[in-house]
Amino acid sequence: MVQRQRAFFETGRTRDVGFRMRELRRLRQAIARREGDLANALRADLGKSPLDAYTSEIGYVLGDADHALRRMRAWARPRRRRVPPIAWPGRGAVHPMPFGVALVIGPWNYPFQLLFSPVVSAIAAGNCVCVKPSEYAPHTSR
Repeated sequence: MVQRQRAFFETGRTRDVGFRMRELRRLRQAIARREGDLANALRADLGKSPLDAYTSEIGYVLGDADHALRRMRAWARPRRRRVPPIAWPGRGAVHPMPFGVALVIGPWNYPFQLLFSPVVSAIAAGNCVCVKPSEYAPHTSR
């Protein structure tokens, strides 16, 4: 799986901010569509009520996705930086670039939120992601 993710990253498709936004919207839609199933899984694994499941996990991730979608273009924009006097009349800039493939390992206590919030961030940054859900939250992992 990691090799497939690396191969996809090497195609350069994740560098395009529009591609990242489309994929993040798809993830957000999938989460919203399965909200009831996720709440049931969190109840089975941790005994969370539907309100608790939404406010502490599902809604949190949806909010992270919304925030990333609003800010992603600004985050990806190059930013000018000062250069030391010895480099004058040179100019400096930071060009944000994706790193590659991220591994996100989920814990048992917030098995959805602490797995998918970093996934949202990785996608927004243009990285590919491999996830390893917690084996101690089998319903949520499924």
